[in-house]
Amino acid sequence: MRVALYVEDLGELSGAVLHALKLLEPLAGVHDLTLMHKTPRDLCLSSVEAQFGFAPRNLHLQRVDSCWSASRQSAAFDLFINSTASSLIPGRARQNMLLVFFPFVLDDFSLGWKAALGRAGQRLRQRLLEYADALAPDMGTLEFGQYRAAHGSAAAAARLPGFGLRKLGWMRPNNLQLGLPALDSYDLILANSEFTASWIWNNYRRDSMLNYPPVQTQLFLPAAKERLILSVGRLQAGPMSKRQELLLQVFKTLHDQGVLAGWRLCLAGYGDASSHYAAQLLEQAENYPVDIELNAPFKRVAEWYAQASLYWHAMGYGCDAIKHPQSFEHFGLTTAEAMSAGCVPMAFAGGGQGEIVNDARVGFLWQTPEELMQQVRTFLAQSPAEQHQMRLAARRRVEEFGCGQFLERTVAAFNALGVACGVRTSLRLAA
Repeated sequence: MRVALYVEDLGELSGAVLHALKLLEPLAGVHDLTLMHKTPRDLCLSSVEAQFGFAPRNLHLQRVDSCWSASRQSAAFDLFINSTASSLIPGRARQNMLLVFFPFVLDDFSLGWKAALGRAGQRLRQRLLEYADALAPDMGTLEFGQYRAAHGSAAAAARLPGFGLRKLGWMRPNNLQLGLPALDSYDLILANSEFTASWIWNNYRRDSMLNYPPVQTQLFLPAAKERLILSVGRLQAGPMSKRQELLLQVFKTLHDQGVLAGWRLCLAGYGDASSHYAAQLLEQAENYPVDIELNAPFKRVAEWYAQASLYWHAMGYGCDAIKHPQSFEHFGLTTAEAMSAGCVPMAFAGGGQGEIVNDARVGFLWQTPEELMQQVRTFLAQSPAEQHQMRLAARRRVEEFGCGQFLERTVAAFNALGVACGVRTSLRLAA
């Protein structure tokens, strides 16, 4: 079979990219594999190995100008896997699989003339978004202000028609994004957590198959623990923020109170050093034992996991779980990675975090900053033996999300489509 995987931007090297690339592992050596992407620069897959500790090999790289190019070119394949988090494009292969990190809001018109009218409107919206992407393929999912901050006022002004068309495509009353016609092209939908699966049903009225992200437990091992608190995640403001500014403020408060005297905080993740958010964090961290590390390689992040005693995560705090569920952690891959390295997690109680930290013996879930601060005090009051037992329990818990279990779930998904899978092999890059 000819199989194509579409990953919108390989340059970000996020947990979503890791999840998507790992889907290809059981197909290696059995099928012809193509990786479609629209990364706006020359791509070297060795950077993936530097970030994740593995490199997807035996792949034919195929750069596309836009998500719509990926949709059109998918017609040449037997299986198309769409893993982009920012667009719901039609799959045109013989069979199509959709990996959902979180579903868009779609209105389902189910009766008579309303169904015909609704789908006609969705097709119009879809066409508007195609035109918008063709006019400004580099704008991605950025808002106008975000694009202007990243590329300058002149470049943003030149792309105003694209932003305008996209605004029309997303305008209310229906907020249909790319619509049900695109969704109907997929034979199987994968959800990255039970939290996401529940919203797939709520927004799409479709069943999905659970496919948790792979936690590379063999790569995240504990070392001698230090008085280090770690948080890993992209450093950005907005609705998808990991809320590092909140964690920084909690650390400063506890440090000033003497509770965390002698401790350090490390905020690590993908981000732009010139961004306003990063600049604010750097300013607020002055005169405190805080390290803000941007775009660190995989090896360095693994070292921090190994050394850290506590892992903090705050995505979703302050957000409405019903109105803005997309602003919560959909799974929480970095939390799981940290637990694999023996870090005790203290995560915000929302989204998919409760599926990982599912027991008080493996970590803590908090709802307010005051509760997080109390959990720190509780942990520090434990004996070294009690802390050690919690670390061991956290590591055992994460084994349930390991690569072996991920492979089993992925093979089951491909088998549901009648797609043959091979033995477990590493992928080799095709010349």
